[in-house]
Order: sequence, then structure tokens, then C-alpha cells
Amino acid sequence: MKKNRINTILNLENAKIFIILFILLLCAGALAIICSSTITRIIYGNCYSGIERMEVLKFIAQIIGGLAIILGLFISNWRAKSIEQNLRITEDGNITERFNQAITNLASNDLSIRLGGIYALQRIALKSDDDRSSIFEIFCSFIRQRNQNKQNQIAIIEFDTQVLLNLIFKNNQNIYEGLKADLSGIALDGANFSNAKLIFVDFSNSVLKNSNFQNANIVFTNFMNAKLSKSDFYKARFTNPLFENAILDDCIFYKSVFVNYNDPATKLTIEQFKTSKTMIDCEGIPEDILNALKNNFPDLFDFNKLTDNKNFTNTPPYIPNI
Repeated sequence: MKKNRINTILNLENAKIFIILFILLLCAGALAIICSSTITRIIYGNCYSGIERMEVLKFIAQIIGGLAIILGLFISNWRAKSIEQNLRITEDGNITERFNQAITNLASNDLSIRLGGIYALQRIALKSDDDRSSIFEIFCSFIRQRNQNKQNQIAIIEFDTQVLLNLIFKNNQNIYEGLKADLSGIALDGANFSNAKLIFVDFSNSVLKNSNFQNANIVFTNFMNAKLSKSDFYKARFTNPLFENAILDDCIFYKSVFVNYNDPATKLTIEQFKTSKTMIDCEGIPEDILNALKNNFPDLFDFNKLTDNKNFTNTPPYIPNI
């Protein structure tokens, strides 16, 4: 489809060029007729003196020379555009070939081959705006298919899955900004989202136990019915998240910040918070909820218990530069 669109554009450009060239040729022909008539009158007529004839002929020669230069520049520009268009077609063909090969590599059982496919698609996404959203959807689909939520099965995160999470949510170029990731119904134990930008991500019905969300920026992210037990939200910033029926057992909310906590969609309750590990120095939680938690569950605000039990040392895998 993309190739057909490019061919259509090129055909339109060529049509415009030929129309302009035809108009220029018509103008040149008309001018030639006028000039020939004028030259005939100058040579054989008596309306001009010798000096005047030379001046008029010089003027006509300058006009013809100027038109020749303009026509030459136009032809040169047309040839340059033709070369550029051919290069664009060639590059598009190369991207398509690389794209198809990368998709094939993603299905390999060999981790190194899958990683090669991931990085090849990432390079295409960095250069091709037209392919970026498709590659983003392929990445999300890859994560969902390889990390399906299966009952009574511990799903330890695979290296290539973590690589993809880093490329999608921790990429400094922000090439996937504005795209909504559907990671619903997945199972990842120990996923690392530290310093990630999780904006409009759907984690509904997912199992993300023992995950690291330290310093993450979490905006309009859906954790409905998600299992987040023993996950670490140290200094995470929440803006309008959805936590309805999410399980937060033994989660760390140390220095977490909640923006628009009172939004009805957030649905974070005392019943959910009371099973967490700590809520020390949280910001944005209404005073009545904090006071109720402090009065009924003082261990949540005991710093000694936090330092004795904190064991979240997840670190992201090494990601080479793209």
C-alpha cells in the first residue's frame, strides 16, 4: 500500500513537470516566431538605423539566451528530482525487505535472532514515520503473545521482552509518544519499568508481581484487576491512574506522588492500601484516607519495617545503543 501511494505521488509529480515543460516550450516557440518576424523586419526593413538594429538584435539574443538558461535549469532540476525519486523508491524497497526479514526473525526460537529482529524494526521506526505505529503494534503484540497470563504458572520475564519494554517506554527519542500500548492480560514476574513513561498503557487483568516501577511517570494507565503484589513504586508519579480491583499486597509506595487522586476513575481504596508494604511520605493522598491508614495500620508508616523488608533490587538489562 505504501509503495502504491509513493508511485501515485511520483506520477503526479511527473505529470506536473511535463505540463510545465510543455508550457515553456509553447512560450519559447511563440517567442521564436515573434523574434523571427522582428529580425526579418530589422534586416529587410527601413524602420531601424544600423546602430538600432544591432541593439535590438542584441536584446533579442539576450532574451533567447535567458530562456535557454531557464530551460537548462529546469531540466537540471527535473533530473535531480528524478534521481531523488528513484532513490526514494529504492530506499522504500529496502525498508520493506528489512521489515519482512525482521518480522520473520521475531518468530525464531533463537534469542539472538529475535533480538536482531527487534533492533532492525527499531531502526526502521527511528527513520520511517509511516511505519512507526505499525512497529509499535507489532512490539506490543509480541509481548502479549509471549507473555500470556496462564493460571498457576509463574512467568519470569524473558530478556527480549524486557528489551522491548525498555525500547517502548524508556526510549529517549520518544518516538512512540502518543501511541497507546495494549499490554492487557499479560504475565510478567519481575518486569522493570523504572524511570519509564507509562502513558495510556493498558495493564488490565495483567500479572505484574515483583515489578519495579521506581521513578516511573504513570499517566492514565489502566491497572484494573491487575495483580501487582510486591511491586516497588518508590518515587513513582501517578496521574489519573485506574486501580479498580487491583491487588497491591506488599507493594511499596514510599515517596510516591498521586495527582488528581480524587478522580472517580482512580478507585484506590483503603482496603487496597492496607495490604501494601509502606506508604511513607506519599503525596497527593487526601488527609482523611491517610489519617485512617495511620490510625488503623501504623506499620505502613514505620520506616524501620520498610528498611528491614525491602528487597527490590531489579535492574534493567543492558540495552545497546540503537
